[in-house]
Amino acid sequence: MNHWSAIQHDVNIFCSCVTRIQDRNQNGCSVDDKIASACALFKEEDKKHMNFALMHWWRILKDKPKWMERRMQNGGTTTDSNKK
Repeated sequence: MNHWSAIQHDVNIFCSCVTRIQDRNQNGCSVDDKIASACALFKEEDKKHMNFALMHWWRILKDKPKWMERRMQNGGTTTDSNKK
């Protein structure tokens, strides 16, 4: 359980970094460029300035409904949440 907590924490932070990079809407940037920018942002924000070492976990979890829902809740792209 403790191992999962560490994985979940770091993947959540990285997911937030990816969302912020994608929200910039930079023209001409490939997916790989955006991931590299998100890795740099993660390293900047990490208390120990460590690289994101759980890319394999992020690739598995990123398209799962639970993670997509969490991304929406954490300020990612919103669809109809502000509509009445």
